Amino acid sequence: MMPSDSLEKMLDELAREYAAVPPSPPVASHLQPLPSEAPGFFRGATVPPLPVEEPTHPALRSLLNEELEAQRKAEAQRALEEESRRQREEAARRRREEEAQREAEAIRHREAVEAQRRQQEEARRQQEVERAIRHQAEQWLAKLDPYSIEGQWFTVFAARYKDRISAAVAYLREVKGLG
Repeated sequence: MMPSDSLEKMLDELAREYAAVPPSPPVASHLQPLPSEAPGFFRGATVPPLPVEEPTHPALRSLLNEELEAQRKAEAQRALEEESRRQREEAARRRREEEAQREAEAIRHREAVEAQRRQQEEARRQQEVERAIRHQAEQWLAKLDPYSIEGQWFTVFAARYKDRISAAVAYLREVKGLG
């Protein structure tokens, strides 16, 4: 059967169905006047009411159902596409947040490494200063005459320290202004 044959068949069925329908009332009996606020030439005109009954012909009902189903599917497709777009945007937002967190963590790590490097550099510099002061204290002790007034005073001063080098380092720092 050709598509035009089925269309012809549907048209024949519609014609038979509507031929059996009693004629509608005279036109003027079912027209309603337009509201008085209608603009210009529409004032006083009448319009037929909109039909509200369901179509009675099965083919017409089927076409309407198909159209409604197509509209529902299109709306469902739009809703799916909108949800998909929203999910992509949410995923992109999460990726940006994660990237920002990784970047912040990398910055904190670099800062921690730099702080540790500065701390180690400061400790190394302090050790060099301590070695230099200790070397000066050893040289000063080597030159110190234990029988001189300064030598005798230092012997009494050093009694409070664990050894003479520690006492010489403390003496040079405080009295001579080293380190």
